[in-house]
Amino acid sequence: TDLLFFSVHDSDEEIEDLKSLFPNPSDQELSHLAMHSWHLIHFANPDYNRSIVWKTSVQRPDCFAVFPSEGYLRPGESQLVVFNVKPFASLLSFATQQLNAHREGVDEFWSNVYTEEAHLPAAPFLIQYTFTTTIPCHNHADNHDAGLPQPAIRDDFQQWRSRQQQQQQRQQQVQNAALVQETLLTPVSPWQDIARPNQLVRTLALSAHVNANYPLWRFQ
Repeated sequence: TDLLFFSVHDSDEEIEDLKSLFPNPSDQELSHLAMHSWHLIHFANPDYNRSIVWKTSVQRPDCFAVFPSEGYLRPGESQLVVFNVKPFASLLSFATQQLNAHREGVDEFWSNVYTEEAHLPAAPFLIQYTFTTTIPCHNHADNHDAGLPQPAIRDDFQQWRSRQQQQQQRQQQVQNAALVQETLLTPVSPWQDIARPNQLVRTLALSAHVNANYPLWRFQ
């Protein structure tokens, strides 16, 4: 899958403003400037029984971003995820375009940018997801006739109940700690909370092409 990003600004003045990002890509004045379009991808869980936990990884965090970067989808739920290009990636795309257009006659600044940073990665986005373990259930003895044999409680349910009790005990200890307020304000990662070693994890790679030749308005 190829994500195409087109320039949303067609002004030489705005491109000149990007030059201040090299060699300092963390320039705070341009941190919120968007020079390229973005993508909205619809994540959906089509399963009727199992939930999905997912996360994304970015190969060049100084050039690309994803929001939110991870999440939890119950059966039938969906969520919109934004994939966007940071200003430093726009700068590198313009440097590559200038090099391809002018070759030996390229401006020294764009030549230095490409020499130091090279080209953007072909597949900067990685999506990983896994189905969460379905909590096993058993019928309580009160729901059966006294004269019938009762179903045995499965070991996996006992293990799950034991883990739940241990987790509740840990939570109680945290609540009694002096730093309980700071702990409660810290968000819990769904991926770290559910994903475990040896669990089947599916991986998708998304390629990205940051186009510096054609602005977005030409396709509207």
